[in-house]
Amino acid sequence: MKDLPIYENCLICNEPMEEFFKKLHWKFHERCMNCHYCGHLVQLEIVEKLHKSSKIICHQPCEDKHFEQEFKNKPVLVTQAHLDFLNKVNLMFAANLELSPETNQKEAALMASLWAVDMKLDQLFITVKRMEAITASLSIVLSRDKTRALNMISETERRKFEEVQEYRKKQSDPKEPKEKKVQSIREPKVKMSPDERNHVNMIKAFKMMGMSDGDIEIAINKAKGIKEG
Repeated sequence: MKDLPIYENCLICNEPMEEFFKKLHWKFHERCMNCHYCGHLVQLEIVEKLHKSSKIICHQPCEDKHFEQEFKNKPVLVTQAHLDFLNKVNLMFAANLELSPETNQKEAALMASLWAVDMKLDQLFITVKRMEAITASLSIVLSRDKTRALNMISETERRKFEEVQEYRKKQSDPKEPKEKKVQSIREPKVKMSPDERNHVNMIKAFKMMGMSDGDIEIAINKAKGIKEG
């Protein structure tokens, strides 16, 4: 096994490392890993990425709030960091017509994971709900021109789309009243309070994120704790 390097100086401030941290093969002082804006510790993986790109060590939400406040205070001296802030979300949603739909999806997923890495649980939940609303609205716009939409997607996606359309047609077929009646008996509509509806929506959102039932229960309890606090 290759020996890990010992860093004599912190890679961020270039000041000498304490002997204890040198033995642990640390690259940075603990104080240098604190967020520039809130003063709390930033994850090591994020610190390394920010350091490699010569960016300020900080939490992403903290930096976003900082730039939002700066843009409210006029006039603003626009720097590259301000431009990066403005472009970050735009680039995540902007379609690259030179790439396939699948590649666009992969790029968007990667950028979203980097964008949301430091989000708090309640902030992430609300963001998911906003994106669901965006997706629903754009789907309505896209459905107005189904022929054009089908020409833009791959053969596999086209088959899936046609299968969904066929399924929906069967579900709405008036020739099958018995099946509908049985379905209505099996799935009666239940009136829910606002709290119960929020609870169900949170479960759906977390399942979309691929979380297990156990993790979902823990996440919801934490989210409720945040709101109650």
